[in-house]
Amino acid sequence: MTEYTATCNSRPSDSVTARADGRSVELEMRVSGDYRGEAYLTPDKARTFARGILALADEIDGGETEVPILTLPAIGTRFQVTEDGLNSADVKRGAVVTVSGHHNDYFGTTAENGVRWYFSPKHIGDGLEPVSDEPSDLLDETGLAGWERDLIGGAKTSAPTKVGDRVEIVRAEWCDRDTEGRTGVVDEVDADDEHLSFRIVDEAGDFIAWAAEVRKVDAPADGVVKVGDYVEITRYRSYSIEFEGLHGYVTQVDDDSMPYLVATTDEGEVWAEGVRRIGASAPDSTRSDLVKRAQTALAGTNPTAADIIRLAEFLAG
Repeated sequence: MTEYTATCNSRPSDSVTARADGRSVELEMRVSGDYRGEAYLTPDKARTFARGILALADEIDGGETEVPILTLPAIGTRFQVTEDGLNSADVKRGAVVTVSGHHNDYFGTTAENGVRWYFSPKHIGDGLEPVSDEPSDLLDETGLAGWERDLIGGAKTSAPTKVGDRVEIVRAEWCDRDTEGRTGVVDEVDADDEHLSFRIVDEAGDFIAWAAEVRKVDAPADGVVKVGDYVEITRYRSYSIEFEGLHGYVTQVDDDSMPYLVATTDEGEVWAEGVRRIGASAPDSTRSDLVKRAQTALAGTNPTAADIIRLAEFLAG
């Protein structure tokens, strides 16, 4: 059976439905979805009634135009109300409503205060504005750790490395790979050489290495790793990366090609070609003294690196 339903603008549950019933046109009325009565019209009276409705509509908007196809928003979509009492709803400007259902050409919403109401797609952009759940800025995201915020913020504001910057050597010329992890001062920048762009010197101005990649640091660039420094192993062997990334305390520094003996908690003592200081020794070499005292106290007991570190921490109080 063919039928046509007209739904009330302010209360979609109120409606009038027209359908053929034998030789008559039936008009059925419902209020809040409940049946309220009907009227039966002969075909000629139904046509007159329909023409009258068309004339009234033309008086309001001047006549039919091409009606745009309106798409109902998906359930769960959120909108902010920009007009008090929009579509006769009990909502205030600034309220946020969430699409909770569809009914014919309308979509039902639920406000934060529990009020439920229907709106038309035509209200979108004219009383309802989409609410975006995306943060306006990466740093507005909740749950970011401090280092993540620093990383994001630093990526936004980072400036090119220039002469005079204090840096850590991340990747050096192959013959100076043992300098990786050391800190120094940029003495020259060769922007035309992507492989060896930075000439690094120490505080005294003595050459350290040409580097392909450096990282700016805030700590004084004394360029010297000492016993007692807490470090990260940045280069284990030219042919192996097995222990790279491990952290520990430097217990010995030699002058050969593998100068750093690092007491790591996970793998014991490891000789490394390159290290990066994570925590520098105190000015009075307190940490260095503690490590040496622990080594002396444990001499002859064949201590592990973990034993030395634990005793040094104990001596530190």
